[in-house]
Amino acid sequence: MRGTLATSLLFCLGVGSLLGCSGGPRKTIEAPVPISPIEMQWNESRDQLVIRTEEGPISTLRLDQSRPCLFPLHSPSGSMVLRRHPIEPAASDEQQDHPHHAGAWIAHGSIDGHDFWHGQETRQVPRDWSSFLLDDGQILVASGKLDWMAGDKKVIEEIRTYDIRVEDRLHRIEIWSLWKPGGEEAVRIGDTKEGTFALRLAPTLRVDGPVAAGTSFNSNEQSCGQIWGKRARWVAYTGPVNGQRVTVALLDHEDNPRHPTWWHARTYGLVAANPFGQHDFENKSAGSGDLVIGPGEDLFFRHQLLIFEGSVTPEMIDKEWDQFSNH
Repeated sequence: MRGTLATSLLFCLGVGSLLGCSGGPRKTIEAPVPISPIEMQWNESRDQLVIRTEEGPISTLRLDQSRPCLFPLHSPSGSMVLRRHPIEPAASDEQQDHPHHAGAWIAHGSIDGHDFWHGQETRQVPRDWSSFLLDDGQILVASGKLDWMAGDKKVIEEIRTYDIRVEDRLHRIEIWSLWKPGGEEAVRIGDTKEGTFALRLAPTLRVDGPVAAGTSFNSNEQSCGQIWGKRARWVAYTGPVNGQRVTVALLDHEDNPRHPTWWHARTYGLVAANPFGQHDFENKSAGSGDLVIGPGEDLFFRHQLLIFEGSVTPEMIDKEWDQFSNH
């Protein structure tokens, strides 16, 4: 997608309900119970945006991390659905592996040879972030730029937007991400399984491990260890957290590059949509999944993160995916 078109689309998605752009946020669906408006509060340094309702917390946008992310992330009943380590001290039942798995984040292991996944000598620097409420507080939009830096070099400039909504027994988060070269030269996104649109789930949502009590499944009727490396429209994990059943699903929009994406989705609770890892996922020749963004070009991605209270069926998530991809 060319830069001007994609940037315009991202702007329309974020403020469409104010300016009347086509493709803007959907109208809020009336819920069977009243939904409290969303509240937001920036801290004094404006590097954390706390998002909540009267009923309880939803999430915090953490711009103070080397890879900005959403953390924590709560279900409608207030259960924390992400692992706490490494941003907070690990809970007693958490394993402290993979310290680069932090919150719900975006990163990739090979961008012009630089490793943004493990975060060694790389970082994402925020600029020009703002937030606002729409539809009488039923929608929160936060948006800004992230400079993907390797040393002193800006490799990628990203525009990221979060659209957050609270519905009956559901938290709905859309994440829009536009990438373009950080300079005048092309950028190569490398073929590796280490990426890309990711979150690390709470211990009891894991499929295996000391306190694992969850299961995972995808849009192709595959489950647990079968979903790793497979292409699918969506992936979901379900299990108990603090005695409450929750389901977390990540959806890949049909207009995304290489949809349906491959999934770097592990039984230990990593969920990651990765459209670049063809070599690892399909045993193809090295570099098969490389993608080059030329000068003046960009990549644009849309994903939706759903946190349900209780269990849901694949048919319910398919319906959500149909609605998501038709807007």
